[in-house]
This record gives sequence, structure tokens and C-alpha cells, in this order.
Amino acid sequence: MEYKNVTFVLASMLSTYTVNEFDVKMPIAMQNENGVLDAIKDNLSGTNLCLIIANDPNNYEKNDEKCAIFTESLEKAGLKFNQTLVLDNRTKELAPLNIKRANLILLQGGKIICQNEFLKEIRFADRLKFSNAVVIGVSAGAMNLTKEVYNFPETRLELTEMREIKGLSFYDKIIIPHFDGDNLNYQLPLDDNIDPVKDYILPYSNKKSLLGLPNGSFVLVKNEIAEIFGKHYIIENRQVTAENDSPCYMPINMRELDSDEIM
Repeated sequence: MEYKNVTFVLASMLSTYTVNEFDVKMPIAMQNENGVLDAIKDNLSGTNLCLIIANDPNNYEKNDEKCAIFTESLEKAGLKFNQTLVLDNRTKELAPLNIKRANLILLQGGKIICQNEFLKEIRFADRLKFSNAVVIGVSAGAMNLTKEVYNFPETRLELTEMREIKGLSFYDKIIIPHFDGDNLNYQLPLDDNIDPVKDYILPYSNKKSLLGLPNGSFVLVKNEIAEIFGKHYIIENRQVTAENDSPCYMPINMRELDSDEIM
């Protein structure tokens, strides 16, 4: 059990900011939806370093903006770290040291393939063997922490992307974030004429079983046990089944990663 000291939080979304009348993001105290803030605090080994791993390692301005918002949101919620760092192409040479040092690691949401490639470039899974961090994956970040990733499109530019991708294998279910199973809606803005639920997610469920997480719900993975907090949905053969809001305990199979999966 090589990752016995690591706790994973796989979330659809974290509420960390609001948008004012000038369309400016304003940090708020991270909301404790379904106990996600409690789960983070309860499993932290310390507050020395918070490491934010970029979704797009070349988008420095956006990475710094997200870092500032997340840092202030944590502080407003009572979590102040001695240091907060961004890991992107400016700092990737320090990845081995900072992943080992970090108490909290955030994998941002955004571009699935871009982030997947960067995580493998910095050998994230391999470096994590020496960590005792809480690792939070949000949206695309959560998807990339799983064994298999279904890369459905949200924009026209993503229509030609590869659909099935290898993840990092810290959780063995295929996560569909932002999934409103009651109304069969996707909870983020989409380009015109793109309906990921109807055109991609439901058809793909004929092939694979999927776990739909609405915003506010999350999966906690610790000591090879996964607990789902908040409403969630099992999507199989185009049928959507809502599960109750209480924690659902599911043993999972964590295994050693092959070298070609972490390079």
C-alpha cells in the first residue's frame, strides 16, 4: 500500500469565490458542502505548504489568479499555510521536492488532456509515494486521479479530442463531474449545440458504469476505502440511479502503477 499516508478528495466543484457586478471573482471562505472542508482539515498533517498544480502549465497568469483565490478562500475558512506555491512550467524542476513537502495539493479543473500530460511529465504519481498530503482533485483534476477518464466535450474545440484516457489509478470508478442526474443536465456553461449528457455520457454508459457527481458532492479515498459524500448517481445502460446523501462506503482496489503510466 504505497500511498497509505495520502488522502484523496475528488470533488466536482469547491465553492471558493463569488462573482461581483463587474464580473470579478471575489474569494469567500471555502464552503463546507457535505463536509468537504471538515474532511480536508481532519486529514491534514500540517500547514507548512499548499501546492497548487496547474491545469495548463503554460497559462501563468491564470495559474497565479487561481492560486490567489484559493489561498484567500482557505484563509477565510481558517486554514492558513506558511507557504503556497504554484507548480507549472516555471517551477516543474522543483516538483519532486515540493510534492514531497506539501501538506495540501490541489489539482485544478479545466483541460483534461493538458493536465493529464503534465501530471505524467512531472511523474506526479511516482513522487506521491513519498508524500503524506491531502490531494484534492477538482473537476478535471478529480477525473485524472481515477483509473479511467472519459473526456466528453464541453466546447466545440474539444469535439475532436481523444475520448478515453488513462488516469493515475487512485480511484477505480469513472467520474462524471457537474452531473445533475435529477434533470439530466450538465452544471457548467457549454458551447451551443453541445449536450454532453445526451450525446456522450448516456451513450457511453452502455459501455462502462459511470459515477455522476453533482456540484457539492465529493469522494474521499483513504486507506483503500472510498466514501462518497453528498448526492450522487450511478449511470449504467442509459439509466440514472440516484444514491442517498449519506456516506457510501466502497472498498477499492489500489495497485502499484506500471512505469509507463507515470512517466
